[in-house]
Amino acid sequence: MSNPPYGVDYNPSQNVERENVGRFANPMMRNEPRGRDMLPSILVKQAPQLMDRTALLEEIAQARKELQITQQEVRLLSETMARRMSAMESRLQAGEASTRSLDRREVSASNSLLQLKTEMEVKMRDLVAEVQRSRRLF
Repeated sequence: MSNPPYGVDYNPSQNVERENVGRFANPMMRNEPRGRDMLPSILVKQAPQLMDRTALLEEIAQARKELQITQQEVRLLSETMARRMSAMESRLQAGEASTRSLDRREVSASNSLLQLKTEMEVKMRDLVAEVQRSRRLF
């Protein structure tokens, strides 16, 4: 920067003031310094808002982590339940197959029993008839 003209008081901190002057600042109004002196007051005024926002962002991040953990747990539970359901379905199918097999056995056994019963009745009739014949002869 060039030297100021003679008779003008120049303070290097004026550079900071000039740089921080608003774009549409009124040249007739005295510009207050906006350098390091203003920063703490801005922070003091905006600190609660920033802390609230930071806390909110931290809560959101924590909620996202919890959501991810919950989603992982749900996925693991659903996979476990799917495996268990598959095993139960397999057992159910095996049970149904054995039930059908037992039903077939029962039907064949009842048919065999009915056939044996009818054969016994026929043999009993024959035996009774033979006993009656033998009584007549004696």
